[in-house]
Formats: sequence, structure tokens, C-alpha cells
Amino acid sequence: MQITQSDNNLNIHNYSPTWFLKALGNGGLSISFFMYLMFMIKHGTPIPSFSDISRELMSSSISSVLVAIDLAVILFYAFSFFRELIIQLILFKAFRQTPEYEALRCSNDEISLMAIPLSLAMGINVLFVLGSLFIPGLWSIIDSVLPFAILGFLVVGVYASKIFINYFLNTLAVGNFDYLNNRNLNQMIAPFAFIMVAVGLAAPAAMSNITAINILAFIAAVFFMTFAVLLMSLKLVLGFKSIFRYGIDSKSAPTLLIVIPIMTLAGITFVRLISGLYHHLIHKPIHPILFFVVLTVVLSIQVVFGILGYSLLKKNEYYHKFIYGKDFHVGSYSLICPGVAIFVIGMFFVHFGLIKSGFLDIFSVEYFILLLPLIVVQMKTIGTLRRINKKCPPTAIMSNI
Repeated sequence: MQITQSDNNLNIHNYSPTWFLKALGNGGLSISFFMYLMFMIKHGTPIPSFSDISRELMSSSISSVLVAIDLAVILFYAFSFFRELIIQLILFKAFRQTPEYEALRCSNDEISLMAIPLSLAMGINVLFVLGSLFIPGLWSIIDSVLPFAILGFLVVGVYASKIFINYFLNTLAVGNFDYLNNRNLNQMIAPFAFIMVAVGLAAPAAMSNITAINILAFIAAVFFMTFAVLLMSLKLVLGFKSIFRYGIDSKSAPTLLIVIPIMTLAGITFVRLISGLYHHLIHKPIHPILFFVVLTVVLSIQVVFGILGYSLLKKNEYYHKFIYGKDFHVGSYSLICPGVAIFVIGMFFVHFGLIKSGFLDIFSVEYFILLLPLIVVQMKTIGTLRRINKKCPPTAIMSNI
């Protein structure tokens, strides 16, 4: 779907589930600002809790002001996420009543429906962060809460599986995969959704004090992560086959960067699963070099795809047309996820890979030098989202329902 600011014909009939990426970007930014609290303040629980935040806010140091600002930004993007999620769910409900929805279900674009469980899984992650930060005493009953989180992710995982299996079987039965119109990595939205479910399930595997919950969450997370890795391998081959044969679809060029958030979620899933495995089941400390090696590999893959994607977007003037220019395409929202992902995995690499391994001291000069490019990426991502939002006409869609 491509429109400009002057387009007055936008209505529910040309709606696309890709619009859910608008909500997803806000959720990712909320999580990215949580990373400052995660790694920069002391906390006795796996992630910062209400008591940790209260302690920092009541201190007389400059950190109390910084924490307050960070909390405000987290709340802002969390609110923006849920607002956009509700809007898109309303729009999608109306879209399902149209002939265009039935046409979507019979085409390769059916894969775009995976953006819905992807966003729903992000919603559970955001709720978990908000609960930890703003609900007093939550960690005293965390083992009663985590089963509900597992159930929520499993429901989303089943929903995502149902969408994908229906799409996959239709494609196999009819043989209607359109290589010409799939000269991009749009199909990677499927592994993206499954790895989002996996990273959510990996949290109870790492945090619960009940062995049965650890094992259940561990098995479920490994299942969805394996599913995601297999699909990623398949979709990369199919996508690049079409790209090399026909050239990339210029409007869908940002999909080349989708590998970046997938790898970030895979890296965090690995960290959580290994941490839970060693702490709760093996009962031995983890050698930090393991995290250093794995996170270095993950970051290296992301840099490769980042250079490739950025170079292509610059070559076909995508930024000039769709970010800084007047043209609008809903796929532009997919640019927010890679920016968030680089920042998040960068924080994990610095803290889990370098500081835990003894290569770097926290709050040293070198530490802040390493954080600087990550902060620049985060600010650029926020700026990109604001530019896209200025051209985004959700009210125009709502007014036509």
C-alpha cells in the first residue's frame, strides 16, 4: 500500500495487517529504554523491580532524575504501543468483513497476518516490564504470575502456528508461490513472530523458582526457537532467490534488515535459556566467555545485514523518498525494529559479553564510549518513527469504517 499525504482514498478496503508494525515499533522502543534500568541500576531480582526503582527515585543523586525521565519515556512508548495495538485490532476486525480479506487469505500476502501474533507477543513482554517496574511486591508472588505469562505466550504461539500452517498448506497444495512479487524478505515475518514468542517463554525458564515451570517454559521456548530458525533458513533462501533473479522490490527493501531483530531475539533467548539451565537445573555458574562468544557472533551477523540493507536503501533512495520525502509506505515501519534491535543486543553485548567477562568496567570512560553509538542508533530510530508518523494517516482509515 503506497499513499502520499494528499491521498484522500485510503479506506478499510486497502488495509493491510502490516499496519501492526506501527504498534510494534512503539513497543520495541519502550523495551529499549528499559535496558538502561536493566543494566545500570542495582537489582536483587532478575530484572529491576518496583522496590529497586523506588530506591533510586528516593536517592538524592542525579541518577534519581535520570531514572524518572527513563520511566516517563518507557510509559510514553508503552502507552503509544497499546493505543496503536487497539486501533489496529479494530481496523483488522473491520477488514475481515471485506472481500479484500478473503483475497488476502488466498494469496502470498496471507503471510502478513503473522504481524498480528508478533505484536500480541510484544504486548505480553511490555506488560511484564510494566508490572515489574510499577507493581509493588510483584516479585514476592512471581511464581504465581509466570504460569499466566507462559499461557499467554502459548496462546499467541498457537495462533501464530495456525496462521502459518494454513498459509503453508495452501501454498504447498496450490503451488502458488509468486517469486516475482516476493522479491524481498517479507516472508521473514513468520520466523520473527515465532522467535518473539520464544524469547517471551524463555523468561520464565530463567526466572521461575519452580522446577516444573522452568522445564515447561524451557521446552516451549526451544520448540518455538527451533521453528523460527528452520523457517528463517527457508525464507532467506526463497527471498534471496527471488531478489537475485528479479531484483529487490524497492518499496520492500527495508525487509533486508528484518534479520537484525530476529537475531537479537534469538540471542536474548539463548542468554535466558542458558542462564536458567545452569542456575536452576545444573546448579553451576556459567562461564561468561560463552555469552561473549555467542553475542559476538549474533552482533556480527547483524552488522553484515545492516551494512547490506543500509547500502541498498541508500542506493535506491528509499530514505529520500519514504523517510525524508513526501511518499509514504506502511512497510517503512519495519525500519524501527532493526534500530531497536541493534540497541538492545548492543546493551547485552556490552554488559553480558564484555563486563561479565572482565574485559570492561561499568561506568568507565571506555564504557560510555561504547554506549555512545548505541544511543545514537536509538535516537535515530526515534527520529525515523516521528517522521513516518507525520505522514501516517490512521485517522483517515478510521473515518472510513
